[in-house]
Amino acid sequence: MWAGGSKLLEKSESKEVQKQKNAILVMSNVLGVSPFGVNILGGVAYINKLGRKQKLRQYGGGKWAVEYNWVQRALNDTDKAICEARVIDRETRQPLGEWAVGECSPASMKMSTLAGYQNHNAQTRAHNRAIEECLGAEIHEEMLENLGKLQMSKDQKLPMLETGVSIEEMNVGGNQPKQKSDDIELPEAECHECGNPMTKQEATYSMKIYKRNLCRQCQAQVKKMQ
Repeated sequence: MWAGGSKLLEKSESKEVQKQKNAILVMSNVLGVSPFGVNILGGVAYINKLGRKQKLRQYGGGKWAVEYNWVQRALNDTDKAICEARVIDRETRQPLGEWAVGECSPASMKMSTLAGYQNHNAQTRAHNRAIEECLGAEIHEEMLENLGKLQMSKDQKLPMLETGVSIEEMNVGGNQPKQKSDDIELPEAECHECGNPMTKQEATYSMKIYKRNLCRQCQAQVKKMQ
């Protein structure tokens, strides 16, 4: 939850750290959420659970909530947990979106410190996906609109949130040459098991072989169990 904020507090002269700090500030500004609501994963800024909660409150005026339905709880460290979630109106209890499913099995947890937390991870994944199911399009459109406001003419540079880093330096609508597809792979999907971002190439391969989105680590786990 605090990944964004802790990165901003990190004392380092490293250009990479400074770039990540600026990315957090820019993404926070574009999404209209706290810097604590943004994480850096693989050098790319993502909205986290706290950020999604903030967007839910902003769009619903505090009247919307996330409802859960447990399909299967993990009763021990080897069980798989399956949780459903959807956005509802707090007063009427009417659903505002479809059920979204979050699953977590020991095989999908890459960090040993998360062992035994299948229920927590499944609920978090369901929560995030429920908000994306209900508000994903609106959040995306708002982000594009805010990005458009950051566009500048060819001869101007706009410091981002007084960071001294221009749009061009942050690669947000500037005039720098675009990176070739061979240089960077942008996330196009998320792993069905662990929820981590996947590139389009990874998702295409996974759907062809496994009939569902599995990141490389989860593919390896599936192969071991076959």
